[in-house]
Amino acid sequence: MIQIKLEIDPLFGFVSKEKILEYNSQIVSGHRKIYNKTGVGNEYLGWVEMPSRYTVEELEHIQNLAQEFRQKSELIVIFSAEEAVLGARAVLEALSHLPVEENVDIKAPEMLFVGPGFSASATADLVKKLTAIDFSVVVIAKTQLTAGNEPVFQPVLTCLSQKYAPDEWVNRLVLFCKSGEEIPGMPASEIKPKFLPFPDDISGHFAALSRSGLFLMALAGIPVIDLIAGAKKVEAASRAVNKIYGNPMALYAAARQAVFAIGKTTELFVVTEPRLLLFAEWCKQLHQQAEPIQRQKIKTATSIPDASVIQGTTETAEVNACFFTTLELNRSVQANAALQAGTNHQPGKTGHEALHQNQLPGIRMHIPEISPDIMGQLIYFFEMAHVVGAYLSGRNPFIRQEHFNSSNVVQG
Repeated sequence: MIQIKLEIDPLFGFVSKEKILEYNSQIVSGHRKIYNKTGVGNEYLGWVEMPSRYTVEELEHIQNLAQEFRQKSELIVIFSAEEAVLGARAVLEALSHLPVEENVDIKAPEMLFVGPGFSASATADLVKKLTAIDFSVVVIAKTQLTAGNEPVFQPVLTCLSQKYAPDEWVNRLVLFCKSGEEIPGMPASEIKPKFLPFPDDISGHFAALSRSGLFLMALAGIPVIDLIAGAKKVEAASRAVNKIYGNPMALYAAARQAVFAIGKTTELFVVTEPRLLLFAEWCKQLHQQAEPIQRQKIKTATSIPDASVIQGTTETAEVNACFFTTLELNRSVQANAALQAGTNHQPGKTGHEALHQNQLPGIRMHIPEISPDIMGQLIYFFEMAHVVGAYLSGRNPFIRQEHFNSSNVVQG
């Protein structure tokens, strides 16, 4: 059973239930396009049935491979485009409070994600550090390394091949790509590195539940079998019901569309748990990659939003053009005096209730806990809701807009 609870009652002062239900026929049509793979971008729908396609043996293989890397590495250097690892990193941050699996007695290695921001001096410092510690390398590249990653990859790979014997360095390298031969600069070796294919039918932001995403989570000791079990629950629920009521992903997509239609073009995605902020950022980027330019205004915030969050919104839009989506645990959050002053908040109220007191429309989501199962549910929920919403408004859900902006994160 899905444990994500969705409430849209706070919208009804702005949008009627009837208006939301008017989208039902379009929801049904979009649902068919997804499962029949007839809509735009259908070549990237491989994630739809991915949770149920995994076998226990596949998941155990991923966990065992990750455990092997954990045991022999103090640092794991990860090369990938940001969007291909953002979902996995969001799960890592959300579950960082959990102890590792009971059968894992090895301290989790440090994980370094290498992106285009690495300078020549930072690369030199990294290589110097690697010569003094045991390390491994992960490459996630659908076709080839990005231009920003390649200048760092070559010296790191050289260090790896020089530090360890040929039969050892190849076992400290794992490739998630179409073909191992497509990674440039690979030293000649009769022994091939570990290779797991990156699926052709998945785009970057949808890679969280792919083999590469699960491997990164398993490196941190997260039980990926539990994570996939959660995702499978939402996959089954989505397939079972193709209309608005009875399918929370469809309801969420229709509610957002109805709010956009009345001119609420700035969405504040609020999480009351700071460790979910990166997850909120992943959700934001997921939605933004296919939003029309006039609906590119999505911000994220943590804790109970105060006046500064709303004030920051006025820099890009008037407050009356805003609406909120809040994701919170099932518990009341006490506000301090400053937040009460900023939001007219009453002690004992939840963050969403504080926002509703500001007379802004909102969609409320709450979860019972932050666990691998729940995170698997959340990932699949937002993936499906995004694609349903894109089809609802006639857009390709996998086309990144020209003016995409992922830098707007507000710490509340």
